[in-house]
Amino acid sequence: MSEQHDPCKRGHKRGHPHLSHHSSHILSRHRATREALGLSLRVSLSAVVCAFGGLVVGALSACSDPVIEGLEGGQVAGQAPAPAGGLPPPPAGSEGATEGGTQGGSPPVNPYLPRPTTQSCALPTPTGLVGMNLVRGERWALRAPTSAALTSARPEGIALTERGGQVWWRSEGAQPVSLFDASPSVEGADEGLYALTFHPQLAEHPWAFTLKSSDRCVEGARCVVLSRWPVSLVGEGLSVNSMAEERLLEVPYLSDVNLRGGLTFGVDGYLYVSLGAGGPQDSAAGPLRAQLKGSVLRLNINEPNPSCGTLYSPAPTNPFAASGCEGDTPNRAELWAWGFEAPHHLSVDPVRGALWVSDHSAEGQEVNRVVGGVSYKELPPLYQHASPSDPSTPLRALVAAGVYRGDELPELKGHYLLADARSGEVIAFQVDNPSVITQLVAREATINAQGAQLWLSATNGALSLAGAASGGPTAQLLTLEPDLSTASVNTTPRLLSETGCMASDGRGWAPSVVPYSVNHPFWSDLAIKERAFALPVDAQIGYRPAGEALEFPVGSVLLKHLSLTNRAGVEERFETRIMQHTERGWVGHTYRWREDGSDADLLTEGLSETLSGPYGAQEWSFLDPSACLECHTAASGRALGLEVAQLNRPLHVEATSEASSSLNQLEALEEAGYLTLPQPASALPKLLRAELDSDDLTREVREYLQVNCASCHRPEGVSHLSFDLRANIPLSEADLCDALPVLGDLGIPNARLLVPGAPERSLLLTRMRERGPEQMPPLGSNIVDYEGIALVTFWISQLKGCE
Repeated sequence: MSEQHDPCKRGHKRGHPHLSHHSSHILSRHRATREALGLSLRVSLSAVVCAFGGLVVGALSACSDPVIEGLEGGQVAGQAPAPAGGLPPPPAGSEGATEGGTQGGSPPVNPYLPRPTTQSCALPTPTGLVGMNLVRGERWALRAPTSAALTSARPEGIALTERGGQVWWRSEGAQPVSLFDASPSVEGADEGLYALTFHPQLAEHPWAFTLKSSDRCVEGARCVVLSRWPVSLVGEGLSVNSMAEERLLEVPYLSDVNLRGGLTFGVDGYLYVSLGAGGPQDSAAGPLRAQLKGSVLRLNINEPNPSCGTLYSPAPTNPFAASGCEGDTPNRAELWAWGFEAPHHLSVDPVRGALWVSDHSAEGQEVNRVVGGVSYKELPPLYQHASPSDPSTPLRALVAAGVYRGDELPELKGHYLLADARSGEVIAFQVDNPSVITQLVAREATINAQGAQLWLSATNGALSLAGAASGGPTAQLLTLEPDLSTASVNTTPRLLSETGCMASDGRGWAPSVVPYSVNHPFWSDLAIKERAFALPVDAQIGYRPAGEALEFPVGSVLLKHLSLTNRAGVEERFETRIMQHTERGWVGHTYRWREDGSDADLLTEGLSETLSGPYGAQEWSFLDPSACLECHTAASGRALGLEVAQLNRPLHVEATSEASSSLNQLEALEEAGYLTLPQPASALPKLLRAELDSDDLTREVREYLQVNCASCHRPEGVSHLSFDLRANIPLSEADLCDALPVLGDLGIPNARLLVPGAPERSLLLTRMRERGPEQMPPLGSNIVDYEGIALVTFWISQLKGCE
């Protein structure tokens, strides 16, 4: 943590004026708690942060009130003026005003009337993915390749496996060498070496792991075996002792079908193993969950379990972790998810950490994002193709690659890639919009993916495919390149002034753009936000209950200006973000303002810059446009902030030159024809406004978490974690309180997601104060929200239980 952002730093070289702006406010709102703690009304917020231990910013002994700079009468110097727009916006300070009638008896004036009859802010639908070409890479002949593996210990190398058991290693610029032979059984069509992976900390845990079929089993004539092999780092490559195999797990099968499986390490450090369900004989032998078949397992391979005699332990947060050893229960402790038939490919999204599985079933070939404790036999797949026997589809042997996040082909970021081993086609779909399918490589291509077995997303963004060129007997490495002949011109305006969303002065909104305000802003590193939307002519916003985003029709545009006030009190606009609802789904755009403020340029990739903020220089992340949907999730309705409880607030406008009136923002929008409310706004929910007094600490904290976290942390969110941070979910039902961590404990002894009365053990709070790979929110923030941390810390310290 930098010194300028630490309110408890010894010497008090620089404080956080925005923290002490509400320093006594937070505690005064919760008088009973404050009095019980004996806290003075005048205690500053930074003292509150420090008072709950070094867990927030440092040791208790280092905490005391900082010298506050830039405050005048309780306000931050240079506080932002009201946003400019096509319609009269709320004046500065209006968000904190109380609701009421008119002043001086003047009738209300609705600034949204009359509604414009034309719409200038209507961006063209962006072009889709361009076609791709497969081109020959290295002439490295492989016989039935099955998997690939990378290791950060040797980032320039790659390991490839063959069905027959041979494992090859190739270092950059060197000829492939044989690494070892895993010696699987290969008699049946579904037998062989399925997968290989390396321990993510190979230097500390020098192991390679394989999943294979075997005819040398402790029980029965056929089994699938999880093994580990000792690895040595030698020169630029690796060495594996093929004589020192240790079997960690054997799963016996009675059938020789649906035996395939996959391996991958998750971001939590656990090993995920997928196993096929086998055939009818296996189902008849007993519950598959007791046999571990048709499931994804989650194992801690760093810790053996002496009581069960295994070289691994079930992850402690597995759904049935307390079930005990094999045979003790029909729900084995190793289980993470189940209900699959042939889950042959596992992969982890390197950005979001989500686990993906590709499965072949009687109903078709499907792809799912996997969370723990769920039966996927009972859930509709995220993506599904027709049955392999269905002649209406040429895609009959899909082979998954995973989610691409490389830099080499930026247009593919956030897409899940699939190849068809029979037809040679390559397709992709957006992980946030799986209904939009793109054929990247046609089956008629000169070089196709026929016989394809794997995709590889390398650390440098390169993509490789092992497949048989023109159906040859062996496979070779192929690479994917854009087909420039099919590329179309990007129709997204290169300048913000060309979007039709800006006024003629280049600063305000166009007349047909509708500005709005919210009750509880999302934390954005001290940025001032001006929000607006644009609808097609005569279109309406669909109503949804509080807690769910309103439904915006195709053609809608959501806009947000971001500005910072520097230490001299000058506000400077630096970014404008646009969310566009198109026929292809939601699309994000990022525009970066020029230093002279004359216009803003479209960004095609993310970048970081140092900007001048209220407390000096600060780093700002201009997000890659493809990252927009990572927070604007489908589960949250995409339109974050545009929901009933956020918009249900006063809208202050000038009625005459002598008097003003107060309208409700929702009702003003309804009167103008933008939406229809089911009842008066006074009867609808609304979030607390931060400037208003409240004695409901729990409500304020839950609403803070909903605004800042629940777009992902909710059912069907992009997060692969199961807890629910929506404010209307009782704490006892949120899978948060006293819950074991899924993604590691960050070195905190006896850590839980949230521990009543123990902020220092609560990972929810720890991740809020982190900035780096473990931070929350995971994107777009480089500065800790100390006020939010103080609020959540104070709340956790007062919790008595999970009810």
